[in-house]
Amino acid sequence: MNQVTKTSVNSDVIKSYLYENFVQSKSGRAKGVGQLAKVISEKLSAIYNNVDSHPIYNRLKIYPVLVYSDDNFDIEGVSYYLKKEFKKIKPSVEGYDIKNVIMVSIDILMMFETHFKNGRLKFDVIVNEYLAYRDSSSKLQAVPFNKYLFQYARKKKLIYKHSQTFHQTFDDLLMIKKDMPVNHS
Repeated sequence: MNQVTKTSVNSDVIKSYLYENFVQSKSGRAKGVGQLAKVISEKLSAIYNNVDSHPIYNRLKIYPVLVYSDDNFDIEGVSYYLKKEFKKIKPSVEGYDIKNVIMVSIDILMMFETHFKNGRLKFDVIVNEYLAYRDSSSKLQAVPFNKYLFQYARKKKLIYKHSQTFHQTFDDLLMIKKDMPVNHS
């Protein structure tokens, strides 16, 4: 997010930025939640048919997830606004129960990577509980997934820290930036 938008006190400026970068660009190109809606609408059935040739007997649940890296998108209003925009364009595809969009920071996922890997945290369970929590009250609609995930982990007394994979990737990126060869031995 650019500095002008970030420091703006005008909600229309912020909404315009979010719309153009996460729904649809000025040229009409789908972005972010717009891309998710487009793929669900145009390609979901074909994707499923390539993976599984059995007919759909029950409604399959689709969880659109938007992963981002800019910490400015962690604030409550961003996910709330984009969730509302996604609801406006969310397609209806027969045989699928398409949930509302969830935004999650890649940094947060990497912080909890070890707990996801060892099964102490289960992403699908947390997402379902988050959606139920968020939908239980209009006051909770703006609570971002990241905040919920931190609360969830804290209740389970799980420490969140970067995993070994994160540290290795970060070190590799530093080496690349310094134009040094990467060594994984």
